[in-house]
Amino acid sequence: CNTQRKKHNEGGLSEHQINQLEGLDFRWSDKASLDKVWEDKFSELIAFKEVNGHCNVKKTTPKLGNWVDVQRTNITQGKLAARRIK
Repeated sequence: CNTQRKKHNEGGLSEHQINQLEGLDFRWSDKASLDKVWEDKFSELIAFKEVNGHCNVKKTTPKLGNWVDVQRTNITQGKLAARRIK
């Protein structure tokens, strides 16, 4: 799928190929699924805070810790979307 998206973005697909993919409800952007993953992890963080009383998830906590670390890095570098800063 990513190969098709890349080819589409680079103009490497014919109109016929584009029409075929769109006929299958192919999504050119994977943004919706990435937003869902982000929201799911945010919900997991809320649950963590309810249990632990804080959001200081360590990287040693599988998956959630890594996700929180990435969010911290993104906000520090100005890469976190404003709509996600709560």
